[in-house]
Amino acid sequence: MRTRSLQESDIPLLRAMAENSGFPYPDLSAARLEAVVVVVDDEDRPVMACAAERIVQLYLWSGEFQRPHAKLFALRLLHEAMAADLERKGYTSAEAFLPPTLAKRFARGLEKMFGWKPNWPSWTHSL
Repeated sequence: MRTRSLQESDIPLLRAMAENSGFPYPDLSAARLEAVVVVVDDEDRPVMACAAERIVQLYLWSGEFQRPHAKLFALRLLHEAMAADLERKGYTSAEAFLPPTLAKRFARGLEKMFGWKPNWPSWTHSL
């Protein structure tokens, strides 16, 4: 076995692997993919692949507010403007990684007021 870059001829087999898994996978021709590495067998057939998709991670800076409604109004303005900006740039989603202490306090509000959904747990690897 060896690794190589994705070839157009790999896509049907990798698409079938994705469909068989039942998990959502990105389109292998998407511009958001930064790299695709394929493991092939001795006959150059794909047996495994990994794609790196460019995602958006959001960070929030917030000052002090005297009235909770003012803070919520500011958050709503940010939410709408950021969503519009990211959509114009071709993104279809964004991630917000909340520390567990903040998630307990704010996750329900994100879901109810802004339509956010919990996602899978995340692991990180420093390169």
